[in-house]
Amino acid sequence: MRAAKVLVWCSLCACAEQPEALPSVSNQAAFFCGTRDAPATRDKWAHFPERVPFTDTDITWRVERYTGDLDARTVDGILAAAFAPWSTASTLDFRQVAPTQPADIRIRFDHPGEELPEFDKLDDDTLGIGDSALHTVLFNDDVDWSQPTHDLQSVALHELGHVLGLAHSDEGNAVMTTSLRDNSEKRALHREDELAINVLYGDWQPLRGLATDVAASGSRGNPVLWVTSGANTVWRFDFVTERFMQVPGDGVAISVGNTGLPWVVSSDDSLWEAVTPDGVWWPRGSAKDVAVGSLNGGGTAIWILSTRSTGDGNYVLQKLQGDAFVDSDESGVRVAVDPLGRVYVVKRDGAIWRRGRRDNNVSGGWESLPGCASDIGVGTDGDIWVVDCRLDANGNGPVWVWNEQSVTAMVSDPPFRRGFVPVAAAAKRIAGGPDGKPFAVDAQGGVWRRVAR
Repeated sequence: MRAAKVLVWCSLCACAEQPEALPSVSNQAAFFCGTRDAPATRDKWAHFPERVPFTDTDITWRVERYTGDLDARTVDGILAAAFAPWSTASTLDFRQVAPTQPADIRIRFDHPGEELPEFDKLDDDTLGIGDSALHTVLFNDDVDWSQPTHDLQSVALHELGHVLGLAHSDEGNAVMTTSLRDNSEKRALHREDELAINVLYGDWQPLRGLATDVAASGSRGNPVLWVTSGANTVWRFDFVTERFMQVPGDGVAISVGNTGLPWVVSSDDSLWEAVTPDGVWWPRGSAKDVAVGSLNGGGTAIWILSTRSTGDGNYVLQKLQGDAFVDSDESGVRVAVDPLGRVYVVKRDGAIWRRGRRDNNVSGGWESLPGCASDIGVGTDGDIWVVDCRLDANGNGPVWVWNEQSVTAMVSDPPFRRGFVPVAAAAKRIAGGPDGKPFAVDAQGGVWRRVAR
């Protein structure tokens, strides 16, 4: 009989020495992963210098040595199930090959202390290792994988995330978090994991049509997309026919919330709210830009940049309260709202500001976010996307997504990095989508959406 041990997800520990006993509400051990993240700053979405370990989307894998606890066919099925969520959330396809064939990812079950060429060494107190540089996964074969104490599929899903290039996340519900309790499972990706893998292995798909601004909302599997286009026209995208349908109206800036009906700023700075999807509009005053936030738990938050200049190229920020817009103490040229009701502004000089307070007031509580932006968009999941203020000769800027990390991250040696992470794209306008994947418009008018499969 094997002795009971306190084990961690994986080795190469970047944390302090592991405690012998860990408190938990269920009185079960919490297993910690020790895969080493970036040596200087910890970016949960890439913990190795070259960022993306795989450039080919067709990735093969093999099992070089099986555990004696389960038959080989069962292990193959469990590992295939662990690969599947990463494939669904990215552009990657995974295919098993025979143990004797060359493979991109190599998997073994071995005992701690064994010296294996080209493999990291397992420690006694680890469940496994996922190594992005070596493209390998090692599982601790001192563990009895036939018992429900340690779910092989959950451990494999986590370690494969490391192999694909993901570091740890401080999101406790994510697969890439640092802990998993005894007799528990994490077999499905959290939206945090989906966003992280898509940042590394997503792609952009062109949509037929031209646009000047873009707005998105809806829910997972049921997105809503509106754009403004040439001659200040307004269009709604039909996801069934994959075509844009023109709607009567005049718009240059656009935003849409959980009703699926947009607000637009027209060419003469008039502000309009759509009351039907076929072009009936209600006048709402005037504005330079508008943001409609879909709030968690229902409801919307409406913020605008008014037509009143502050004299430095920015416009007074206002919030809709009742039937009137109320001045705040900030200004900007672009505005967005997240599901928590926090408002973001981009200033004329590219500075990015967020009002961290989630109350009914309109002033105070501002924090500066690092970076320089020319546009900003927030998805219904809360994902924050910006277009860099450094534009190329065509008028497009690099696209970035915000990496929000708690100041109370479980593993803090070194600390998680908090800031924007680059995404392979260049655009002029950006809108967060309902599933962690944005829509973008380039300076030539092309409309694009971020995709996985």
